[in-house]
Amino acid sequence: GNESVVFGLVHYTCPSANALSTRMHTHPLEQTQFTALGALSLDSDIRNFINYSKDRVDSPELKSNVSLCKACKPLARLAQIALLMNVDDLDDVLDLIASSKRKGNWDLKLDDAKAFLNLRVDFEGRKVNELLRVQGED
Repeated sequence: GNESVVFGLVHYTCPSANALSTRMHTHPLEQTQFTALGALSLDSDIRNFINYSKDRVDSPELKSNVSLCKACKPLARLAQIALLMNVDDLDDVLDLIASSKRKGNWDLKLDDAKAFLNLRVDFEGRKVNELLRVQGED
């Protein structure tokens, strides 16, 4: 009944999120430079996509961003990318990642985080690379 509709919608939404998430990392977008305003626009688009997904799912269990992202890993990845791209200062990145990991809301690899942060025109590549030296991810 209702459960099969919910799972169908989640499966419909997740491939869309997976395609978008994959394209962001393997598409010319990964060579696209972002300004702070562009990162805000990306965040807005991802939030709209998440809200659209929640509106299509008729399940009280999947009405929060956290529960929906736990049910759909590609959607969670998009949310993490948008969050990361919107940091105001590089000094905030490690706190953001640590805080999100403590809450169980972060699984983006440091190499991926580094690649996305290097797309921000206002972040110096050398500083990004120094900040996110991979010292064995936990």
